[in-house]
Amino acid sequence: MPPARAAPPLGECLRLLLFIGSVSVGGGRAMIALVEREMVQRRRWLTPEEFADTYALAHVLPGVYSVNMGAILGYRWYGALGGIATVGALILPSFLLVLFMAQGYAALRDVPAVRQVFGAVGAAVVGMFLAVAVSIGRVIVRDAAGAAIVAAAALGFAALRVHPALMVVAAGAAGYLIYGRARR
Repeated sequence: MPPARAAPPLGECLRLLLFIGSVSVGGGRAMIALVEREMVQRRRWLTPEEFADTYALAHVLPGVYSVNMGAILGYRWYGALGGIATVGALILPSFLLVLFMAQGYAALRDVPAVRQVFGAVGAAVVGMFLAVAVSIGRVIVRDAAGAAIVAAAALGFAALRVHPALMVVAAGAAGYLIYGRARR
C-alpha cells in the first residue's frame, strides 16, 4: 500500500507514538482508538480508508495488532528501520510501566478500590473500542453485503466462538464471491 502523501516527520511520528504508548491504558484497542484520532482525524497523516486497510492488515498478521499497525506504518513511511523505531516507540512506555507496576500489583490486587478502578478502566476501553469500530465500519461497510459480513463475523466470534483466522478466510472468500463476481 504506497503512501498517498509524504511521510510525516520521523521525530514527530515517534513522539506521537511514545505518547500513545504512554497513555493507552487498556491495551491494543485503546491504542488503536488514539492512533485513529491522532493520525486520521487530527493530523491527517492517513485517510480513513488507509487507516481501515492498515487496521485490517494488522489483524490478519500474527502478533499484537496494535504493534503490527505501528510496524506497518513505520515500514511504509520510513523503511525497515523506521518500522523497528515505530514499534519501539509504541511498546517502550508500556514495557517500562509494566516493570514498575509489577512490583506493587501483587500487594494491591485484592484491595477493593483497586479492583473497582480496573473495572472502570476496562469499561472505558470497551467504549473506546466501540467508537473505533463504528468509525471503521463507516468506511468499510458500504452496502448490505458488507453489513451481512460484519454481522456474520460478530455472530461467529461472539456466539459461536469461531477462530479469528477462520473468520478472516471466510470473510475473504465471501468478499471475493460477492464483490469479485460483480466486477466481471
